[in-house]
Amino acid sequence: MFMIYRSCAQYQLKQEVAVWTERIAVLHELMGERKVLQEQAVLVPDLEELESETLAPLNEIREKIQRVDEQIEQELAAVVEEVAKSGSLTAQLRVLPRIAELYYVKGDQTAALRLLYESEQLIPKVEDLQVRAGIYISYAESNLVCRDYTSYEECRKYAEELVAQDQDSKWRQEMETALKNLTFLANEWHQDPPQSLIFLEQEESIPSEELPLDVTGPHAGAPAIRLLEEELEMSEEEPSLLTLEELGEEQRYSELSPTETPTETPTETPTETPTETPGSSVGAEQ
Repeated sequence: MFMIYRSCAQYQLKQEVAVWTERIAVLHELMGERKVLQEQAVLVPDLEELESETLAPLNEIREKIQRVDEQIEQELAAVVEEVAKSGSLTAQLRVLPRIAELYYVKGDQTAALRLLYESEQLIPKVEDLQVRAGIYISYAESNLVCRDYTSYEECRKYAEELVAQDQDSKWRQEMETALKNLTFLANEWHQDPPQSLIFLEQEESIPSEELPLDVTGPHAGAPAIRLLEEELEMSEEEPSLLTLEELGEEQRYSELSPTETPTETPTETPTETPTETPGSSVGAEQ
């Protein structure tokens, strides 16, 4: 009877994780669609050459962006809430790394790194050694995506230690292959990071020690996900997803033709005439 109950619980867990994973994949697709619309909006012709009626496509693009933004916010909030309410810590830890990647792609690097760091503290509570090792590998990959190389190395180290302890040779071989692939991916991304995921080109990864820890949420095993506004401020130099207001700024900037640059009028510097002191004039007469 216990085995039947355990099998049903495992099946329900897999189904729950599969549904969340599919919804997260849809969110990634929406963010990709949003980026395409953003590129279409900012790459408009010189507005001086456009008539008023030709601005309709640009307004239509901005309306589409607004609808996609609302859809992303609503769906992401719904997924986060469902995961937080889940009674299974294992299920949470299987999908939280992917949610962190969503935050990173969305442009909230601080939210992504904090979510990863806080939920990583709960991984040792997973009793099954093989499940725990797989979760560490998943977190190592997500830390790599979010460019926190320190946490990536830590999670990878824990995974390697757990894999070495297990006696199942077949499973151990599969995990060793996964770790090798992870190493290859890390080397590739160190040399040439994936452009689709880079929005803070010169931003250094935040060490895990500097991130605040708060796992006293109302649900067991649910990391704190809401952050203070100042913790979510992005670098003004390289924003990821432009807001509609920022797109309006881009539109005003495009009113200047590409060849039109403000000319600086050279300021004439008055020629300095030596000032005569009373003593020097007397000396000259002598």
